Formats: sequence, C-alpha cells, structure tokens
Amino acid sequence: MVFVPLALGVACGPTDERSVDPESHAEQLASLRESIDNKEYDRAAASAEAALEKLTATGASRSVAAAEITDVLVEAKMGGRLAPPSEVREHAVEAVEIKSEVLAPDDPSHAISLANLGKIDISLGRYDDARPSLERALEIAEVAFGEDDVRVAPHDTLKLHNR
Repeated sequence: MVFVPLALGVACGPTDERSVDPESHAEQLASLRESIDNKEYDRAAASAEAALEKLTATGASRSVAAAEITDVLVEAKMGGRLAPPSEVREHAVEAVEIKSEVLAPDDPSHAISLANLGKIDISLGRYDDARPSLERALEIAEVAFGEDDVRVAPHDTLKLHNR
C-alpha cells in the first residue's frame, strides 16, 4: 500500500517554491502514484526522474515538490526492483533531508519519506537504522490523522515487526 498525502501546501524553503505550480504538481504526483499502483514501475521511475530534472532546471531541486517526487522515485525503484536498495537508499535519505529543511517537523509528508527509508533499511538488514525512521513515521501519521485512520496503516510496519 502506498501512502498518499492529502493536498499539501507548498511551503517556502531555501529554494524558490514559486517555480512549482501546486495544481500541476498534485496532478503529476497522482499520475505517478497511479503508475505505481498499476505496477508500472519503469514508467513511474522514468517520469519521476524527468520531473526531478525539470525541478532542478527551475531552481527547485531542494523543494517540497522535489522531495515528494523523490519519494515516488524511491517507491518505484523499490517496487520494481529497478536498482539495488543501497542505491535507492541515497534517494530516500535525500527526501528526508529536503523535508527536514523546508517543512515543520510534524508535517505528515515526513511520514512517507521516513517510512520509505525505514523499509529500505530493513531490506538491507540495517534494523537498528530502520527502527527510528519507522517509529517517527508512525508517530507523525498517528498524530496527524489519528491512530485508526486508514492513512496510518502503511506506517504500521513497526507494529507488525514487534509482534
């Protein structure tokens, strides 16, 4: 299951977020996530990489939009096994770092990036690294949406591993 954020506002950070049209970005994210849902991982990854190139060209490489597209790239590459987890981990770390720079610490969007990083660390056998990311992702999602909300379910990985 893929965590789909609510319409998130585009916050101003160290890059020029005004170069990102929130409406077209939301449509692009929805299209990318649809490709992942349809298991079209190659297509999603290629489209995400192209979108990141455009964001870089417009000076928005360290924007919320770039981090959200990077999240999708991570999900596509892991879902389709398009790259080794160690390579994909670099993208996941980048998404976490960007969001830490430009969003409030409890913004629900952090949960996506942290959960992606935690799942990659599990796949690499880095359990001690995975735990804090997954715990924080679950905490953010539960506070933002409530413990019983369907959007919290993708972050319950940690609860499943504690059984």
